[in-house]
Amino acid sequence: MTTSMLMARIAGPVLMALAVYMLADRAGLAKMIDEIDRSRLLLVWGSVFNMILGLLMVNVLNIWAWNYQGLLTLLGWMTLLKGAAFLVMPNVLCRQVHVFRKMKSVWVVGAAVLLVMGAYLAWVGYLA
Repeated sequence: MTTSMLMARIAGPVLMALAVYMLADRAGLAKMIDEIDRSRLLLVWGSVFNMILGLLMVNVLNIWAWNYQGLLTLLGWMTLLKGAAFLVMPNVLCRQVHVFRKMKSVWVVGAAVLLVMGAYLAWVGYLA
């Protein structure tokens, strides 16, 4: 099994579970966002964790292609940049998150995109 296949097997189910949570428990997600916003410690550690995860993904797999490897590379870079952005400008991004939190369609579309990406990665990792 290749490293990219292993990453697909891990990322696929995680993204699908996150998408289901986003769709099933919007109130819980909103409370979690509020909690992170109130706790700078959670925000900083979450940002550091995202940077570490993104750096791991990018250093292990950095293949820009129109397949699952390219999707994993894109996810790695997005994770890295999200972590760095929340460390550098947390107040600006927290305000943006609160604006988006009130827009139900944004969360539904985001969850749908995560669900499709996760299903694709799980399919590639386990069935293809």
